[in-house]
Amino acid sequence: MDGHTIQGNFLRLYYPCEQSEKQQEPLWIPNREYYYGLADFLKRSRRFVDYILSHLYGSYSIPAEWNAPFKTGRYPSVVFSHGLGAFRTLYSAICIELASRGFVVAAVEHRDGSASATYYFEEKSKTVNEVGESISASSPALPLDQLQRKWLYYKPLEEGEQEFPLRNDQ
Repeated sequence: MDGHTIQGNFLRLYYPCEQSEKQQEPLWIPNREYYYGLADFLKRSRRFVDYILSHLYGSYSIPAEWNAPFKTGRYPSVVFSHGLGAFRTLYSAICIELASRGFVVAAVEHRDGSASATYYFEEKSKTVNEVGESISASSPALPLDQLQRKWLYYKPLEEGEQEFPLRNDQ
């Protein structure tokens, strides 16, 4: 995550790496809230989708090393943008395959209402100015214990709303 606020960039990076002794494989779907987002996008019950996906994929990890050492060399880069209603880790198999073939892949997660779910961090305690606006006097790199996760879910079209103007502004 580059920048903890909603304006920051959020991605998972896949790259050619050296094998390491300490291998930790990341989870394919790292948070339960992604199940809720998929349920909302599919217009299904959150409880039902959470139950099904938790039992099928709840602890499924992907065959990639977390924070592995970068393999020395020059590699072309790819920015992978998930489709409408998806999120950064849903297409891990494609991104892993590209990385295994010598590409550096940045799988972004959109915070504009097109992802089924995403999050950003907000300060737990904010300062308010005389006008009542929330301001932050702290540094951009706050410790996690001073931040809380805020989830954003897929934004469906309103009745009569056109798809192109909504998604084009993204």
